[in-house]
Amino acid sequence: MWTPEAELLEALRSEAARFLDEDPCNRMGAAWRDERMWVTPLFGAARGDDPIFGTFKETVDERHWLPAEAFAAGGYEAAAGELSVVSWILPHNPCASGIPAA
Repeated sequence: MWTPEAELLEALRSEAARFLDEDPCNRMGAAWRDERMWVTPLFGAARGDDPIFGTFKETVDERHWLPAEAFAAGGYEAAAGELSVVSWILPHNPCASGIPAA
């Protein structure tokens, strides 16, 4: 599977993980043993010309932009194969699922 330079992807993951570990806004408070709300983020990457993006127009909406279309909307030009799409997920801490609604 193709990914952009592994070093860059790891740097993004590492910085996001550091931020989540250190930022006090990512803590649930004393009632929840000061657990983190979000745990270690997950990162992945794909080429801008990956066929999966074409299926989004069918499965999501025909107005869904392909990576090159999104890039062009920003006033830039590049072939889809020259682009990388980085996705990340903030997994919710399982112990946060019992938090009562405010």
